[in-house]
Amino acid sequence: MSPQDSALFPVLTPLGFSIRTTPDYWALIEAKHPKLRGRISDVAQVLRVPEEIRRSQQDPPVYLFYRADQRRYLCAVV
Repeated sequence: MSPQDSALFPVLTPLGFSIRTTPDYWALIEAKHPKLRGRISDVAQVLRVPEEIRRSQQDPPVYLFYRADQRRYLCAVV
């Protein structure tokens, strides 16, 4: 099985590139950010339909995708 086959989600961003993650990498994200446990669909939605996209000031190839989530913003970094 290729890494592409084991992707949890492939998401096409408004910038025209696709983002995917594997179950193993998602487990690392959840371990580092426990508030994201069980919220993979919310993260995919932020990438699909962000309210704002910013380029990182520290690392220009990195993008930050933002979307309002209850009283805060959910940010996906790619």
